[in-house]
Amino acid sequence: MLDAVIIRPYRDTDAEGIANLYRRFNYGPTGYPLSTEDFQRMLLERGAKLFLVAEFQEQSTIVGTMGFFSISGQKMIQPNEIFASNFFIHPEFRKSRIPGQLFTKTIEMLVDLGIEVISTEVDPTDTAALGLYKRVGLYRTQACPLDYDGYLELRSYLPYVIRTLKE
Repeated sequence: MLDAVIIRPYRDTDAEGIANLYRRFNYGPTGYPLSTEDFQRMLLERGAKLFLVAEFQEQSTIVGTMGFFSISGQKMIQPNEIFASNFFIHPEFRKSRIPGQLFTKTIEMLVDLGIEVISTEVDPTDTAALGLYKRVGLYRTQACPLDYDGYLELRSYLPYVIRTLKE
């Protein structure tokens, strides 16, 4: 089944499938059904730099996403930093290699874009998300307290490490 999933860059024609996936599993703003237009607007408003999808080829169905933005819901990023968001995997695929594949594929692309730090925010009570983020190398540092909404900031310096090793 995993061989039938490919990781690829977002295409405009993916917006409807992504909105459907998010609505189906109540991902996103609570009580607010995300439309295709809402998703496309979010990409523009948050300054999407890179957005990948995991597609189950047998059904041409999107089963995962991961986006990188210049703006989070709370703050602007620093130079050479990117904000990871929309890291969502269909529940049937969460324990597979797909989360790691999405993150691994993006690391090389982010290094090529000159990114050194990846940041994200997570609800500290969401143990499933914390475990997933830890699996892909995002950790809490001393410089990352809870924000005023109670979210925890996680960071990865993996792009910096890889770029340094390449040089």
